[in-house]
Amino acid sequence: MPYATLQNVKDYLTVNSVDATDDALIEFLLDGVTAAIDRVTGRTFAADGPTNRSFEVPWGSDELLFDHDLASLTSVLNANSGQIASSDYRLLPLNGYPKYGLRLLSNASWEQEDDGLVVVNGVWAYAPTVPDAIVHACVVWTAAEYRKRTGEGENGVMVTPDGVRILPAGMPKTVAVILNAYKRSGVA
Repeated sequence: MPYATLQNVKDYLTVNSVDATDDALIEFLLDGVTAAIDRVTGRTFAADGPTNRSFEVPWGSDELLFDHDLASLTSVLNANSGQIASSDYRLLPLNGYPKYGLRLLSNASWEQEDDGLVVVNGVWAYAPTVPDAIVHACVVWTAAEYRKRTGEGENGVMVTPDGVRILPAGMPKTVAVILNAYKRSGVA
């Protein structure tokens, strides 16, 4: 699911056209830019719905750390022994997003069963809604890619003596600054 809409990009570009070919191109670019944002940040900012992720029981600790950001939690199943009540844990961090784990409260414990897995069902994304800054980055980057087809608005374009335009590679600098603030730890 793209992080911005076709209309967001058209408004940014001040394009009033209803040309289906242009719309299809912008939607194609939105999909590519959204995937690139995920790669650059090491995160997903929107998910279609809840899915299960399995984790090994964290022996010796009351904390379970997730391998992806969690936007919302549906359920936690404790190693084949049933659901852990929401009153028996707290999501981490307590305030804010992204959620990176959960801590069992003193009245709960991990159960050792055959597979020793804890199954967490939830929406695995940065937050319940895509942050405005990520929407903006997606719009700006998509618009820049759209403009490359004509060279419009390009800074740093080189023109060879034969008249061949060489466009700058990569994302716009403003997008890079925005995305840098959202990079997951350990992402280069």
